[in-house]
Amino acid sequence: NNWIQARAGDRVSVQGGEAQPLEIRGPLISAGGNAGSGPLIDRQLSVNTSVVWRGGQLMGIPFGPSRMAVNLKNSVASITTSDFAFAGGTIRLNPRVNMAGNRPVLMVGRGAILEKIDLTPEMCG
Repeated sequence: NNWIQARAGDRVSVQGGEAQPLEIRGPLISAGGNAGSGPLIDRQLSVNTSVVWRGGQLMGIPFGPSRMAVNLKNSVASITTSDFAFAGGTIRLNPRVNMAGNRPVLMVGRGAILEKIDLTPEMCG
């Protein structure tokens, strides 16, 4: 939670969690690569882990428990969450982040991400 607050301030807080396995294999940076001109990470790097939370708040709006699995293979991070409650509805996050180039590219598949969310004037202001 300290890591999140250092980056997001009071806009995001997360409660709970539990220890999860973390598996990292391969080199982080390509041998002989030049900083800024090559891929962000080595293609051989693979990572598997997950993050679990019991709940939290995003800009004062409570959200429910979920589990986020992260799998990095061939320079693409696949992120999968279980659906979780938010603002009277549901959030479904399953993006991929391609890190094969020198800038990450966020890819979001087809389908609903937000479902039946109750927007209020306070949320939009």
